[in-house]
Amino acid sequence: MTGEFIDENGDSWLKISVKAVPEKGKANKELLAFLAKKLKVAKSSVELIYGQTDRYKKIMIENTPDMAQKIEGLLK
Repeated sequence: MTGEFIDENGDSWLKISVKAVPEKGKANKELLAFLAKKLKVAKSSVELIYGQTDRYKKIMIENTPDMAQKIEGLLK
């Protein structure tokens, strides 16, 4: 993970690079697995909802009582 950035609309995004090539969903799968591992949740709790073929992705993560803290921890 390389950090966070704010786009021209003021939206905050995490910047994450993966090694997998972006073909046949390999990079998306690696991204979701990375997030699940870092956030200590099941892979099934992390879902790509937008951006299957785009650089920018929107990901839905099943909420837990400590999820906000876990996400904050990714930024440190």
